[in-house]
Amino acid sequence: MEPLTKMQRRVLATVKEMVSLEGFPPVGAVGRKLRKSPSTITEHIQELERKGFVLRVRRGGNVVVQPLENVACPWCGKPA
Repeated sequence: MEPLTKMQRRVLATVKEMVSLEGFPPVGAVGRKLRKSPSTITEHIQELERKGFVLRVRRGGNVVVQPLENVACPWCGKPA
């Protein structure tokens, strides 16, 4: 597995924190919390998704971020 950059670790930690406090966060909320632009956060989240750490899911008008440890994987037997 590819190592994470410092910023990717910050984004992932923020997503996990937000999930534990308020549920799956929209990408924009992660950006506001880190004081980064939505496009910057989107790039980091896309890389985290490519590396297998998060999953982006469209919910209503938002794209929310789920750490993969919170996602069910029926084909590998992993519960949510």
